[in-house]
Amino acid sequence: MVVLDLDRRSRRNRRGRHLLRRQTRTRAPSAGWRRTRLGDPCAVMRVLVAVLMGLAWLVTGCGNDRTLPRFGETVIAVDVDLPVPKVVSRLRIDIHSEDGTWLDSREIARPNPDDWPASFSVYTENETQPVRVFVRLRAFPTGRVRDYRGERFWDWSFGTIFTPDPVDGALPRLIVDGEDRTPATEPTPLVTVDRLLLVRLEPGSLQQVDVLLTATCAGTMTFFGDDPRAGPQLGLAQTCIDAERIRALVEESPLDDRHEPGPSQQDRWTEPCTLPVAEGQVCVPGGVTILGSTELTLIPDRAPLPERIVRLSPFLMDIDEVTVGRFRAALDAGWSPPTLVQLNEGPLDGSVEGNCTFSLNDQGRETHPVNCIDWFASDDFCAWSGGALASEAQWEHAATLANERSSSTYPWGNAPPTCEQAVHGRLDFDTPGVCSHLEAVPESVEATADLTPLGLRGLAGNLSEWQRDHYDDYSSPCWTASLSLDPQCVAEGAAMRSLRGGSWASPPTFLPSAVRQGVDSLGRASFIGFRCVYPGAP
Repeated sequence: MVVLDLDRRSRRNRRGRHLLRRQTRTRAPSAGWRRTRLGDPCAVMRVLVAVLMGLAWLVTGCGNDRTLPRFGETVIAVDVDLPVPKVVSRLRIDIHSEDGTWLDSREIARPNPDDWPASFSVYTENETQPVRVFVRLRAFPTGRVRDYRGERFWDWSFGTIFTPDPVDGALPRLIVDGEDRTPATEPTPLVTVDRLLLVRLEPGSLQQVDVLLTATCAGTMTFFGDDPRAGPQLGLAQTCIDAERIRALVEESPLDDRHEPGPSQQDRWTEPCTLPVAEGQVCVPGGVTILGSTELTLIPDRAPLPERIVRLSPFLMDIDEVTVGRFRAALDAGWSPPTLVQLNEGPLDGSVEGNCTFSLNDQGRETHPVNCIDWFASDDFCAWSGGALASEAQWEHAATLANERSSSTYPWGNAPPTCEQAVHGRLDFDTPGVCSHLEAVPESVEATADLTPLGLRGLAGNLSEWQRDHYDDYSSPCWTASLSLDPQCVAEGAAMRSLRGGSWASPPTFLPSAVRQGVDSLGRASFIGFRCVYPGAP
């Protein structure tokens, strides 16, 4: 018998029984309490699961004078080391018997930092024999779910160990008291930390299992065994514990005496820069973020999907796009670009061809961002300056930090861009640009109000920016082969490089920070520029 009961008031009213008990109580739950019966063959597997809703365990003490229950009980304390609620805000709990039978499933909201560690109690009504159950834990962000169509093994491998959908009639279902309670959805694997435990319940014993769901396991789906439709299989089931893309055989979890949980480890990946920050740079702290977005459908076959959880080391980033004046100073200091920048010795004329900003003679555009430059010259400039072009993951991380509780849509937050805030929408295409009443030219980097809380300017508009990565779909081997720590796409022989951010010519739909574009590495245009990043730690 399995119960996952989340409502304290309803528990209080059911036959006068409490499933959530303070640890100072001395009376065990009645063996006569029943809610779900699986029949005699499953009598040994009668397990009651009560979820403690977050608040300091609802306990007043853990002294040794507590009378032990007649039934085996284990408290499972679940913590995460990812930021809450930016990356994790929900917890899915599934209980399976030792033979793999699906016994119960619940999903609970954990949207506040003080909701963690979350804990729940698993106990058996069997008074004579130990019982073991599989407990599957999945931490994931709100809204990131897919339709449940049977256990389908899918993670960073994108199909190399893919389990096809079960045939009609063979889908594993959750049946309780003859009622089909199978969840309609399940967490999306690539943005989920998935952990499978094997927990022993000893009659007369009150014990505890502490488990940390870590960012290094994000995207590594639990493997049930040869037949995932049979549920987790003893001796075959594998799960990620703490090493990226490595699964270990699921073994019985070690048990401790009941104790108070320690402080949550959430957001432990946030790291400050430890190297000096030079003038014109800012530190972008390391951390965990979700790369991509399910909310952008501008170009369906170019959507930034699938989303994945990534970790970034701290880095330094130029406050502004590289300016004409800085570019000229590098030339004067002896730097020689591998390819030529397109020159414009006259004024900016409002056309794509006539808006190149660099000139051999000072034309009063020294604080304008340099444009009409290809990827190779941009990359070489950053290397000469002691840095590199930003990776897509670095750029998106820096451009989505404006909100405390979620990734921001734009560098400044979630408010849509205005013509006064970001330099965009100034070029007429089939219809007038939204900001075509303003001069159709790139502006000085000092003129924009396109600003992040860290002080980065012009990420959303003015010029789109070359990235270090080759451009490819997030589902391509170029991305799936990249680890979650400081990922980048390196595709041998690929001609396309990534662009991030909108420009003076872009419509508003190109300004969200997750939007990505691809351009030939040799491409030069008046709406493309660049900025550099530098190591933030040794």
